[in-house]
Formats: sequence, C-alpha cells, structure tokens
Amino acid sequence: MLQLLKRIYNYWAVNSVGVAALLCVLLHTGSTQAVTEASTSEAPQPISQDAKIIYWVKPAFEPLYIAAGPLRDRGAGDLVIADLERHLPQYDHRVMRANYIRLMGELRRGHNVCAILHYTPERETYTHYSDMLLLIPSYQIYSSVGSIDKLKHHQGWLEGNLGFEPLLANSPKLRMALTPGHSYGKERDNIIGRYREQLNIVRGYAGHETLLKMLMAMRLDVILELPWVINHYQKQFGIDPAQLHKVTLNDVPAFEPVYIVCPKNPWGKAVVTAVNGIEPSISGMVRHYIEDWLKPEEIIEYRKANSIIFPESFPDTIQE
Repeated sequence: MLQLLKRIYNYWAVNSVGVAALLCVLLHTGSTQAVTEASTSEAPQPISQDAKIIYWVKPAFEPLYIAAGPLRDRGAGDLVIADLERHLPQYDHRVMRANYIRLMGELRRGHNVCAILHYTPERETYTHYSDMLLLIPSYQIYSSVGSIDKLKHHQGWLEGNLGFEPLLANSPKLRMALTPGHSYGKERDNIIGRYREQLNIVRGYAGHETLLKMLMAMRLDVILELPWVINHYQKQFGIDPAQLHKVTLNDVPAFEPVYIVCPKNPWGKAVVTAVNGIEPSISGMVRHYIEDWLKPEEIIEYRKANSIIFPESFPDTIQE
C-alpha cells in the first residue's frame, strides 16, 4: 500500500503543477462535531505507553488546529481527529499540543503519538503512513505591496506564475522565514537546501500570524505560506487583499497529499491499519472541511483535483 501512495505522490509532484486550491476547515455543525473536553484531554507528562491510548499531536497551526476563541476545536485537523475518535472507540484519545520538533522527536522515539502530516522520504524511515486523506494545497509565495518591487527587480515579475528555484537563485539576500523541523514539501525543501546560504533566512518558531505581520511591516520580503492560512489571517486581521500579492509557483507541485502518521513500530502499524479500515472511507467524511476557508475559484480547483483520486467522494465534480 505504501508503494501505491508513493506512486500517487510522485504523480502529483510531476503533474499537478499550475493547479491552485487547498484543504482545511468546516465551520458548519452537523454530523461532524468537535471533540468534547470529556472525550479528549490534554496529554500528561510523560506520555503513557498504554497500547490503548493515542496522543493526537496538534501543533500551533491555525486554521488546521484552533486552540482558543469561538472557533476552538473547529479547525480542519480538529474535525478530522474528531471523526477518527468516533470511529476508533477501541482507543482512549488524548490531545498533545506541541511544535513540530517535539512531534518528530516523539515519533522517532516510538511513543504513542499520531498526527496529520505530509509524506517525506526522511519521515518514512521512522513512521507508518495511512492511506491518503486528501490532497491539500502546497505552499505559495506571498509578498506585500511594499516588498513586491524586489521581486520585480530580480525576476521581472509583474503577475502570474513564477518558478521557485529561479526566484531563490536570482534573489540574493532575499529575506524569508523558515520554521525548524517543518517540511514545505519535498521539492520545496530540496530547492531551499540548494540556496540556503545565499538567503537571509529568519529561523524560529514564530506563528503564521506573526510571520504575516512581519511581511506586512516589510521586515520580510516574502513568506512561503499555505493559501488557506493566508485566507484565514487576512480575514482575522482585516488585511486588504490588494496589499498582499500571491505568487503561484509553477515548478513545484500545486497539491500535496496528507496522511495519518504514527511511529514505525507494531503499535503505530496497528493504529494505521485501524484508520485504513474505517468504513466508509475517512476521506469521504472530511472532504468538506476545507471549503469554508477557500475562495470560490479555489473550491472549484480543490474539488477537481481531489475528484481524480477520490471520485466516489467527489461525485458531483465536473471534469473538463
């Protein structure tokens, strides 16, 4: 099964360039509801190794996970985990809020943690992957009005698509931020690695909202961000869309698959097997969670891309 997932991953890495859309959160109530405090509790320390306990790790990553405010537990990842909890009653489900460095460390140590993650070859060495949940949008470049002249100067860019590798290669000392331990997708990670030394990279654990504020204040030239995250914070901060430029990258995948990921040991394999055995497929349950966070044109592309892989979950999508 993992070989099949790899082939699908590689197919999209080659063929999805130029398509734009995303995965995230449903705000509607209905059959999918947030996990209650009674059923999901904060993880104690140290992590229990009781085989019946799953710790679902939720990094600070709105709107994938929302930890406070009126939309608490209404993020896309929150709702996916709520669905998993209801369909895996044989486990005691807990929540652990931690950054990506901590998450990867727990997975490497084989502790009873699982999460929603992208595929990378390095992660495969210490984790088991479920079947694909959905295709989600890849990272794109964003620049503020005040910093856009730097892109125009180095790239001759006015609008439309742009190559990520030419951008980094021809923009010395470009100020951008990267989060340690975080993957931006296999192709983007490789390109960043090739040009890391010539970029003015800000490394740290600043949240997505902080990075967006730094961009708007011209303390960064560009940020590499997910469109649904930008949509979320533009609305939250009241940012005029005309003040923020999206540059769609045309030399890297437009979509990335996401999976349930658990440690590479018998316990992790058992959880992944249980996830894969949920009927109907978990992919069909979570298909709508993104759409309240997408622009109308993004919804169309999101449905179109996923209907190729999940035709039974997107039966109403018209293919051109």
